[in-house]
Amino acid sequence: MKISARGEYGLRAMVFLASRQGDGLFSMQQIGSNGIVPLPFLAQILVDLRRANLIESVRGSKGGYRLCRPSQQIRVREVIEALAERLDLVNCLRTETCALSLSCPTRPFWRRVQQSLEEVMDHTTLADLTTGKGDIP
Repeated sequence: MKISARGEYGLRAMVFLASRQGDGLFSMQQIGSNGIVPLPFLAQILVDLRRANLIESVRGSKGGYRLCRPSQQIRVREVIEALAERLDLVNCLRTETCALSLSCPTRPFWRRVQQSLEEVMDHTTLADLTTGKGDIP
């Protein structure tokens, strides 16, 4: 599994909005400022995040984007999955069609690693990332 640039940029955009939650609306240019997210990617990323009800947009000259919920309630996994990122480490975890699925000696290991990854993403919120608590010891 490799999180694509799209997943990485989407998470950066969400952390930007989380760190400024309560400060109003932010334009696409503001979100992409300082190179945290390249503008050519940002428009579609924001559409997908809006469709997933993670952000809301307001149109008009004073419009922009903001989080739909408090940053403490938005999990990293939600953001990554909203951007159609696959969290599967290996193909055999996705399907039971592998001829070795019942007898594969490595499958239990991959399942444990997968569960650990999902647990970290499920227990890390945008608020954690804005306060530095996203750093796992």
